[in-house]
Amino acid sequence: MHVFTAKEEIRAFFQGVADQYHEEGVRSGAYRILSWQSLGEHKGVLTVEWAFFDADDAPLRQWEQTYNLILEENALRMYVSTFH
Repeated sequence: MHVFTAKEEIRAFFQGVADQYHEEGVRSGAYRILSWQSLGEHKGVLTVEWAFFDADDAPLRQWEQTYNLILEENALRMYVSTFH
């Protein structure tokens, strides 16, 4: 589990993930929105399929991830993310 309290923590975490994927040979990626469920005027749950590929477009990683999102202060914020 990761809990972030500052934007710099988020940036550093995802830069580390990007660096690791690049070392593993990932050269491109794609996503597909699988579903959206509204939980009210400013809340919802989004499920996305992620896929990452090497230089020859061979698949290296693929998973689904669900995000709990809230619109606050004119920005969409993720509060929970679940891999499955």
